[in-house]
Amino acid sequence: MVFTKTCELTDYNRREIMRYAGVSGSEHGLDGELDRCLALCEGVFRGAVCYSRTAISVGDNCVETPFGRLESRALAKNLSGCDEAVFFAATVGAGIDRLIRRYSAADITTAVWLQAIGAERVESLCRVFCGELDRQLSLEKRYTRPRFSPGYGDLPLEAQRGLTEFLDCRRKIGVTLNESLLMTPGKSVTAIVGVGREKCTGRGGGCAFCDKTDCAYADRDKNLRRD
Repeated sequence: MVFTKTCELTDYNRREIMRYAGVSGSEHGLDGELDRCLALCEGVFRGAVCYSRTAISVGDNCVETPFGRLESRALAKNLSGCDEAVFFAATVGAGIDRLIRRYSAADITTAVWLQAIGAERVESLCRVFCGELDRQLSLEKRYTRPRFSPGYGDLPLEAQRGLTEFLDCRRKIGVTLNESLLMTPGKSVTAIVGVGREKCTGRGGGCAFCDKTDCAYADRDKNLRRD
């Protein structure tokens, strides 16, 4: 069964937005620019999630799911010890896409800021949802693994297709997938969260189980693990 819910987003994380925009914290005079773009986004974001909790079977290099076998050593490592998973899709809506299109032709700087704000918002939505999930499962003495998305490590982006179909994303939360496997609205995410009886010691996102070494977000996740 697939459920839907809305989530109230947390306050903006300005440091994260600047990181997504490729801006160093040492660069001065940008707070005003960010404030201006945040004002443009007032009332734009609506957090929606669809999700399903189901049984899974984990092998050495693959995971059996309700929508087929996922061949991935990294995902199998992430889900080691899990007998269930929560599959979810999250979106902050199409409003930010419209804003980005409006400014992309005439004001590319504003468009870059809007892209970064949208990225921070959908990441915030995922964290809110996963935090709620952690709290609910802890009442059952069940624990989650870091979320893992198609495209992480050796899990092919093609897995996005089966996942969105399984969750009925188009009907549930209005998220569609094109032939290039890109989602609309653009600020949307799909992910897998393992559920097991043992606590996970490797928190900090799916990066903890990804072998990629040239990712721009690696430093952030190292910092999260130190917190």
